[in-house]
Amino acid sequence: LTDFRNWNFTFKLLPKGQRDSQRLAEIIQFFKQQSIANFVGSIITYPSFFKVDVHFPKGESGKLFERLLIFKMAVVSNIAVQYLPEGQSFYRDGAPTSMVLDITLKELERVSRNEYDLGLR
Repeated sequence: LTDFRNWNFTFKLLPKGQRDSQRLAEIIQFFKQQSIANFVGSIITYPSFFKVDVHFPKGESGKLFERLLIFKMAVVSNIAVQYLPEGQSFYRDGAPTSMVLDITLKELERVSRNEYDLGLR
């Protein structure tokens, strides 16, 4: 049997100012928090599930780009952030002027050969 599929995404984040930098920090924090389990009393809850869709770039009416890839439900299995990949450069409040965000998603279902005939890639 094949293993669950992993998908790696790399995003180069270039905030235009301190405000953008703060918002990106919040987005990174969100993904980090959602990638781990939680405790509710003595019960462990699952990390958050994500459904990824690929859309046309701006101006193409935002329709799903079905010819590219279709993803199954997934969880974040790894997240890494490189702060200041080009060297030390900060805004006045100490926020970084650039970041690289790497996210690995692991699908929660295996893919079968039959699904490729139905359009899953």
